[in-house]
Amino acid sequence: MRGSFTETLLLAVVLAAVAAGQEPAQEPRIADGVEPRVAAAFERAWRRLPDEWREQLADVTLHRARSLGVPADASMGARLLDRAALAFFSNVRRRIVVTDAGVHRRPSWQGAAPSRERMATFLLDEIGYDVPGSRARAVELAWARFVTSVYGWRDQAAPEPLPAVGAVEVLDRFLVDGVRRSLGGDVPLEQLLFHELAHAVQNHLQRMTAHMRTWGSLSGWREPDHDRVADGFSGGVFASERPIVLIRLLLDLPRGASIYVPHRGACFVDRYARFDLREDFAECARWMAYDPGKLADAAPAKFLFLNALGWSGRLDTGRTGPLWIDLERLRRPSWRRRVVAGAMALLADGSDAPAPDPLTVAAILRAHAALLHADDLPPAFAPIEAARDLPPELRQRLSSEQFTFRIDGRPRQPAPAGIMARWDEELCTWIEHREFVEGLEVLLDPSADELRARYRDEVLAEAGADRRERAFDRLLPMMKGALPASEFQQLCRAEAEWHAVLGRRFTAKRYELLAGVCRRDQLAACSRFLREAEGADYAAVELASAIAVAHAQAGDRDAALAAARAIPGSSWGAFRRVEQLLANGAREAALRCAASVELPRLRGYLRRRVLGSGR
Repeated sequence: MRGSFTETLLLAVVLAAVAAGQEPAQEPRIADGVEPRVAAAFERAWRRLPDEWREQLADVTLHRARSLGVPADASMGARLLDRAALAFFSNVRRRIVVTDAGVHRRPSWQGAAPSRERMATFLLDEIGYDVPGSRARAVELAWARFVTSVYGWRDQAAPEPLPAVGAVEVLDRFLVDGVRRSLGGDVPLEQLLFHELAHAVQNHLQRMTAHMRTWGSLSGWREPDHDRVADGFSGGVFASERPIVLIRLLLDLPRGASIYVPHRGACFVDRYARFDLREDFAECARWMAYDPGKLADAAPAKFLFLNALGWSGRLDTGRTGPLWIDLERLRRPSWRRRVVAGAMALLADGSDAPAPDPLTVAAILRAHAALLHADDLPPAFAPIEAARDLPPELRQRLSSEQFTFRIDGRPRQPAPAGIMARWDEELCTWIEHREFVEGLEVLLDPSADELRARYRDEVLAEAGADRRERAFDRLLPMMKGALPASEFQQLCRAEAEWHAVLGRRFTAKRYELLAGVCRRDQLAACSRFLREAEGADYAAVELASAIAVAHAQAGDRDAALAAARAIPGSSWGAFRRVEQLLANGAREAALRCAASVELPRLRGYLRRRVLGSGR
């Protein structure tokens, strides 16, 4: 049977792509039961996606449902969200679902009026209206405020007499006008579906926390109880904001009790973007696809992020682009002004603006450097180098070059405080992870044969010196108790010889110490060697710590304390100093040492560690 003209044309397109050495463009997946006009809107939104987004969304399918499916006994805030949802993205099933409200473009309450008791809970406890009088009187006053606000969205006065508490006509009006108010107006279904596709990009499980943390830094999103940028993971789950927060924002009320809080100086494109960091990204992505100038005017730093990094989904700061909007277009005066405004926002240094992640700032500005001049930007900060005693893997990941971009051929960096804060946070995370892994491995209590096999597979097979050292250090505490003393000493000496051949003198000396009980004169010689070498890097810290341990094992507490105080370094060295002082019972000295640490997060971590040791 002969194919149709459409099939023939499609085959010709595919063959042309293959002949050109290209893969055919990924087509959208649409389940049965989706109305043709909805499917057409989804296909139009799909064509707006950058090519890389289409590749990463190949597993996403469009479906239909009546609503979110919130249970009838859920809170009023959740029930209203259920009725207002036009579409949603399910990350577990990787599907975008369009609801009846989305298809008909008119959300409604669809049921009997809620009881007076339920409305009292909603108005007084969930929303938190502060009104005087008994609860019976307070609910009337709160309802009047609610109705007045909802009718005021259209610059209309509340009807007289006031509809009864919980009247469906008011709830319907709240839903219809609330959606418009949250999105800044009526939004076509195509754009709503693009918004959901943007969720699918950001919510990819393999990169979700990294993507959200980087994006979240642009608005300073944080969890109220944690002094760190939010990454979308809260309370042990990937958590979206509580529905009642959006209702409060619509009513021009404070956020109240919430999972996430943005910086007071953050820029947002609409009220829905203020809801949480997921909606912030999805709304900015929608504006980027349909009205990038409006995004650039409202939130220029976020515009630059999406133009250089956010489109890719993988957030590879070392390989930006191609830009969403190319350099030729951005060179036009109106666009260049927006680029400059975004650069200024990214480089803002002060409490009135969020502190974007400095690695991301450097990557974004490297991608737009051809559009910028030194006169466009604030005075340059003197470049700073990472602390020498940071662990090798952190020094590599957080090297000065990673934070550096060039304007007019000259190197520049974001504000030093932001870079140091990133070092601080990464180090504390590294310490916590290291201690978790080491504690877990000790609990597993591996046998001698298992440790010998791991030494062969994880240490001897490793060609990289830093990684080999880290792998051997991970096994040391378990090996010392599980292997015969002579075998343990033999392995330490073998590692010492291997590192000595590579010129890694500090590491070699440390393993020599660990190979057996050293005489007092040998320890003194190690200390002199360390002082004469004037080392302050990670290897020097580890050697100095090993000297303190050896003195303690020899029963010389005074020498152990002196060696602990002599441990060099301002980051990992500070951790080791406090650790060794505590190990030798010098709690007050450890607390003073912790208080003198320059990095604030590490200082707090060490202080808590010392105070917790006395319990």
